[in-house]
Amino acid sequence: MAQKTLLLSPKEIELKIQRLSNEVAEKYYDTKEIFIFGIEGQGVKLAERIQKEYAALIGKTARLFTLRINKQHPIGSVNLDKEIAETIKNGHVLLIDDVLNSGKTLFYATQAFVHVPLLSLKILVLVNRSHLNFPVYPEFVGLTLSTTYQNYIEANLNNPSESQVYLLNK
Repeated sequence: MAQKTLLLSPKEIELKIQRLSNEVAEKYYDTKEIFIFGIEGQGVKLAERIQKEYAALIGKTARLFTLRINKQHPIGSVNLDKEIAETIKNGHVLLIDDVLNSGKTLFYATQAFVHVPLLSLKILVLVNRSHLNFPVYPEFVGLTLSTTYQNYIEANLNNPSESQVYLLNK
């Protein structure tokens, strides 16, 4: 049985989300519009909360999209709909996921934007494990944590009042 250690409580997660949203608001304050893409699953849950907090802070809405990716076989599994690509063209994109493990998921997720002219593409994660095998460097990070390869981070962001992030030892 894996040992489970609580890393972030619901209140701590809420504080991280508020801080991250403030950082995003500072970065994009003079920007007309940003486009937020949440990685399917917990990344979308985090993106929804960031979007809501950002709108409350800055008084502007950010359009939210879900980016679907096959995490086990990511090569070629991410494609942007032509209509979405046209919508975000020459815009600012914020790509959000819950945990940055090896960087594999986010690396392949960024490939969806390769053929779309953008002003910027930034990455936001709640937890960065710092075990990168791919060149992915988030600009916005809630918690940076040095772990071993035997550790795993599990985030549950489905319900804000019950959100938790755990460190699991295999």
